[in-house]
Amino acid sequence: MTVMALPKVKQEVSRDPSRAALAEQIERRAAARQSRDDALRALNEVEGRQLPASEAVWQAEAALADARPLSGTELIAATLRGESIDTEAPIKEARSRVEESRRARDQLTTARDSLRAALDRASDGVRWADESVREARAAVLQYALPDLIERAKALRAELLGIGRVLNVLRSEHTSPSIGPGERALLSEADDVGRSAFFERSNEVPATAEQLAWEDAMRGLLDDPNCPLPRIGE
Repeated sequence: MTVMALPKVKQEVSRDPSRAALAEQIERRAAARQSRDDALRALNEVEGRQLPASEAVWQAEAALADARPLSGTELIAATLRGESIDTEAPIKEARSRVEESRRARDQLTTARDSLRAALDRASDGVRWADESVREARAAVLQYALPDLIERAKALRAELLGIGRVLNVLRSEHTSPSIGPGERALLSEADDVGRSAFFERSNEVPATAEQLAWEDAMRGLLDDPNCPLPRIGE
């Protein structure tokens, strides 16, 4: 099947105000992503300290369980040295270490919960920023709609005209004695002629122009100056 050649696609950057708005939204999205990444790094750092903090609590609790008052021998030795000593000192010190380790662990838990909430907010900010970029991109693309609509109308009219011609030519061949080669050609003409009136885009391969527009649309998500395809003169 012969495919009608399309005009050469040129690249041109339009200078409409919507590009400035798109640039601003891209910058805001970059800032939102940075905030999210910072929150994620901080959260990972705190979470990495939680297991050692919990282990410190377990060790302090085990030490408290093993702690015993000073023995009589230790008390006599301290008295001979002229020292005033608390027989419960080992237990009190062990209990103090437990309390300190628990405070450190609880502070990390509080920090983790706060950072998780901050990460959720930052992630929401990125999603909103992504949507704002897409909306700003749509405003840039809207400037191309009038020309694309007019071109589509012209091509549609041309396609319909060719489809009518194919249908007329096909109707002229009614002989049952035609060969297989001619029959295949007429079948293709019949198929193409009908498709001119009934869109079957899933059967049509992507054109260079379509791919160029898809590339430009993707490019605009990161580059506000990405050129749009323009049909050559």
